[in-house]
Parts: sequence; structure tokens; C-alpha cells
Amino acid sequence: MRAIPVTSPRRRPRQARAQATVEAIVKATARVLIEEGYDRASTNRIAQAAGVSIGSLYQYFPSKEALVAALVEEHLSKMTRVLSQALEGAKSPSLPDNASVMVAGLVSAYRVDPRLHHVLCQEVPKIGELRKIYEFEERLATLARSYLRGLQHTIRHTDLDRAIFLLVHAIPSVIRAAVDADPEGNDDARLVDDVTDMVLCYLMVDPPAHRSTNGQTAPMASAVAATV
Repeated sequence: MRAIPVTSPRRRPRQARAQATVEAIVKATARVLIEEGYDRASTNRIAQAAGVSIGSLYQYFPSKEALVAALVEEHLSKMTRVLSQALEGAKSPSLPDNASVMVAGLVSAYRVDPRLHHVLCQEVPKIGELRKIYEFEERLATLARSYLRGLQHTIRHTDLDRAIFLLVHAIPSVIRAAVDADPEGNDDARLVDDVTDMVLCYLMVDPPAHRSTNGQTAPMASAVAATV
């Protein structure tokens, strides 16, 4: 049986110079993964891209998997920070008022580094610590559950956990696909509008009218149907 690779760092950098070396190695890992893919990436190739010796790399990371695990953790931290900052603006107790803020935060989070996110989801083996790339959706589910339980009287689903499960798997998939199709983010405002419609029409008994990006107001159900 093939041994599971060690994914923990060998040592933590303490001095500024060592921290800079580790940051350069992790950034090089991202570049190599994006440009060459997981299978072709090697510790030798990553060390070369980082401008360090292989010995320097192995001082901190015992394997390629440990490098990728560190990259996953950094990427998730950035995405979570962007989403958390966006949700600071969601102060209203009204679900319609907050839905677009939450969706816009998700779009911004998935814009952090979409090419890297795609590689981490599609190419990196789902073993050990490398499964952490899916923790963002788990964190999102926790946030959604905490928020929606206080608004359950406005939600048409009695099984809130199932509703959250469907939303936190469906909505990120839609956003990831839209981000891949629109790398420059030229249509993000419309994306936020459309996804907000999807969320509110699914959750609410009587979703409010929605103001589209062209400034016209229409019932949300009709607006969604028109895009299908």
C-alpha cells in the first residue's frame, strides 16, 4: 500500500529572511501548478522557480504534498478573509437586503485567484490535508446556517439543513463557472443580480421584486425565467 505523503511543514520560519524564503517557495508552487499542473510539478522544479536550492526547500517542506498543503491553507485564508470583510456590510435582519451582499462577497472570494482554485480543485489528489480545498464551502455552510436560522420564519423550507446543503454546493459551482467564463469580471454585477435571484426565489415564499442591472424592476421569478 502506498504511504500517505507527509503534508505538514518540516519547520516554521522564525526570522524575516526565512519567512521571505518560505513565501517565495509557496508562490513558486502556485505558479508551477498553474503553468504545468500537479503531476508535472516537482520539488526540484518548484525550487528552481523560487530561485532557491533544493536543500533550502527541504529545510521547510518534506514533500511536494507539504508544499501544496501550505498553498491550500494560504489560498483558503485569503478567500475566507475576503468573504468575511464583505459580510461586515450585511447588517440588516432582512434576507433580501443581505442576499446580494453575501453573493457579492462570494464572487469576490472566488476572484482571489481563480486559476489556482481550479487547479487545486481539479488536479490535486484528494488525500490527507489536501482535502482542505473544500473547507471553504464548509465554512460557507456554517456562516449560512448561523444567519438563516434567525430568519427561518421567512423561509419556505422546513428542512433548513437540506436547503443550506443545496445552496452551498450549487451557488459556488455557478459562480466558479461564471468566473472561469469571464476572467476579467466584466459581467460581475449581472452575475450578482442573477445569483441573488436564484437564492431568494429558492428560499422565500414570496420573493420581492428585483431591480436588474438595466434599472428596470421585475418580479424575480419572471426575471429568472427570462434568463433560462
